Amino acid sequence: MDFFTVAMKLVSVGATLLFLAGVAMMLLTFRRARTLKTSSLVVPMVVSLLVLLLYGVLLGATPGVGWLLLGLLVGGALGALWARTHRLFVAGGHVRSQANLWFLAIWALVLSLNQLVLLVSNRSSRVLVGLLVVSTGVALGTGLVLLARFRRLRATVQG
Repeated sequence: MDFFTVAMKLVSVGATLLFLAGVAMMLLTFRRARTLKTSSLVVPMVVSLLVLLLYGVLLGATPGVGWLLLGLLVGGALGALWARTHRLFVAGGHVRSQANLWFLAIWALVLSLNQLVLLVSNRSSRVLVGLLVVSTGVALGTGLVLLARFRRLRATVQG
């Protein structure tokens, strides 16, 4: 095996371990209330957009404008729905967010659909980027809806 193949296998093993750790963390902490900040809502959206751009360049599989908009719209709608599963409240003068069982159910559905599509598509680079477009839409929809709800609730506390 050449160096690149070995490196990619190591990256794959590392990514799998991170994925499993992420699943474990999600299952253990999804009901824990977290203090919300503007940065905690904006950073995931920016990172998601940067990762989409990076993968599109690295894989050379950028979708057409129509597919890009459709993927972002579908993902955004799912993200907006997912954001509504968070209970936002004020405690100690801070806006806090707490997920519920619906949050976990939608997360599991999205994760399962991603894995099923990857399984049947033989990990085509176009499919990977397509899934990443939808995932970016989910991040944007979730972040924007939570940001709007956060700002409304924060205004009532400060005003």
